[in-house]
Amino acid sequence: MNLLSKYCLTQGTMKSLTTVLLTIFVFSSVSFCQNNVLIIDFNIGFSSDQSTNGSRIYNRLIASQASVARVNTMPLVIDTALYNQVWVLGDMGLPVAANLDPIVNYMNAGGAVYVQSEIMCCDNQAAYIDSLINVTCTAGVSIDHINNTFGFFEYEPVPNPLCSAWVGHGNASRVFEGVPAANVFFAATGNCGGNFIAGEVIGVRFGPIDMYTGNGALICVGDFNIFPTAASCTVTGLMDTENDKVLIDFIANSFVALLTSAGPVEAGNDVTICNGDSTILTASGAGGTYQWSTGDTTASITVSPSVNTTYFVTADTVCPTTDSVVVSVTDLTVDAGPNDTICNGDATVLTASGGGAYQWSTGDTTASITVSPSADTTYYVTATDSFCSRTDSVQVSVGQPPLAVTITGPNQLCMDSSITLTVQGPGPYTWSTGDTLDSITVSPAASTSYWVQSTNSCGTSSDTVNITVTPPPVLQVSNDTTISIGETVTLIASGANSYLWSTGTALNNINVSPDQTATYTVTGTDSFGCSAEDSVTVTITIPAATLPFVYLPNVFSTASDNPDNARLYVFGQGIKSLELTIYDRWGEQVYLTADVSENMRSDGECCAYGGGWDGTYNNTGRPLNGSVFVFMLKGEFEDGGEFNESGNITLIQ
Repeated sequence: MNLLSKYCLTQGTMKSLTTVLLTIFVFSSVSFCQNNVLIIDFNIGFSSDQSTNGSRIYNRLIASQASVARVNTMPLVIDTALYNQVWVLGDMGLPVAANLDPIVNYMNAGGAVYVQSEIMCCDNQAAYIDSLINVTCTAGVSIDHINNTFGFFEYEPVPNPLCSAWVGHGNASRVFEGVPAANVFFAATGNCGGNFIAGEVIGVRFGPIDMYTGNGALICVGDFNIFPTAASCTVTGLMDTENDKVLIDFIANSFVALLTSAGPVEAGNDVTICNGDSTILTASGAGGTYQWSTGDTTASITVSPSVNTTYFVTADTVCPTTDSVVVSVTDLTVDAGPNDTICNGDATVLTASGGGAYQWSTGDTTASITVSPSADTTYYVTATDSFCSRTDSVQVSVGQPPLAVTITGPNQLCMDSSITLTVQGPGPYTWSTGDTLDSITVSPAASTSYWVQSTNSCGTSSDTVNITVTPPPVLQVSNDTTISIGETVTLIASGANSYLWSTGTALNNINVSPDQTATYTVTGTDSFGCSAEDSVTVTITIPAATLPFVYLPNVFSTASDNPDNARLYVFGQGIKSLELTIYDRWGEQVYLTADVSENMRSDGECCAYGGGWDGTYNNTGRPLNGSVFVFMLKGEFEDGGEFNESGNITLIQ
């Protein structure tokens, strides 16, 4: 900025406006800087220097600055070549383009502006100041100047009291709210009590580093009566005191410090990093020491934020300056795709997404690759973009066809029998019968084949077994025959490889001599293990010459198909009376009969006496275990002869 003068004199002087640059008259106790000032005093309202203050501000500036001009309306254009300071006083009205644009343009061109408001009269000034701050200053959007506070207060210059050691008093102000600490020009101390709280901001300042354009300077003070004597907290005293003069000079000379201070601090360019990475921020430009919002005091700091973060750095110079840098955090999410399963020998396409460039563990650099592993394999892909590099993996599982299956079990069976077939090998199974278990039981009527399959997504394994069904042997046995009691007969079987008779004999023939009609069963088995069964009945006849007689069998079975053998009868002929008693092995009577009623035997011969013993306790139906019992039989024949017999009977259940 082209200032007419940037130096301050510490000697008292007085200037003739006509010879300001040629002659300087020196007086004591006066300090001033050579500024060319334009006062815009609307001469309306309580805050006008002309209306209510006797032009004391104007007069002091005339006495202390290089040149001063005063107008009562807002000029259309303010030339920075003519004026390096503009003081705005009075009621300029609500902020509109006509009263804002000339000031904004002037500041953008490098000019310095002082504006003063007053609580008692002037909401317009408060609104005007807020608008001017907002449209020119980077921190303006956070500052509010509408709240009213009335009372006496004590103030001091902040934050650089080295420029002036005095403390002054004021009366009635609009408090500025939301002011950054570096921009506080005056603040209440709180010593007077009442409505003002220590630290409430009475005046704010902005230098070129705070301006959107980087040019100009702005000081806003919230009370016309900020210029009274500092005699007390309750008496404002008269204007135009030495204290007032020092304060007016302090404000005027502050513009010089703002406009000629060291260059603004630079926090560096905004940067973008990948989440988890770090970056180095370096402050420069202002000199002095630095104070970062992280607490660090070095010019360079290393940061690793996890979210977008703004870092502030303040240069601790005569006029502290602050700058910020934004560290944006980005991330990259690479996706190697879903896991896949293929069959051995097949191929699959893997496709990565999410990145700009790709590097697969196979060496490929395309987004999609074709792979055909022979075993389970994990593939890795690394994706990169301008800031990040991330890795993901995908698993390709390789399926194999099922291993061989084998059917175990016999491959031959006899007709009307069954066998169990079992499969060895991996499941699941499907048999030709529809069964799905590992074992099946089959009973084919003829020779047949059975197969089983094990199937998975990669193939089928199977096995087949041929089952031969062998018919039973055709037995030929002796015909049924009749013999007299006491005779012997030979029974013969043929047509098999081995034989087993019901008597326990394992020959193809047996000799039998039953004392009653009996049936003999034989089982024949061939070389395949198949068997057949047949039987021969030997009927016993009792010759008439033996009459009379009595006979009691020594064994009987309740399960016999022959009714004469399923009960125990007294057999004989010519019996007039009888008494049969049977005891168990403990001597308890289990059967007693004296029935001599005659019945024809099942073979048509005579005779069976009584109803017979059914093998239960006294024929009551209460079962007895198969065992050996003792009998006693006595009686009389019709011809007068008597009989008395005893012995053992075997009951087969």
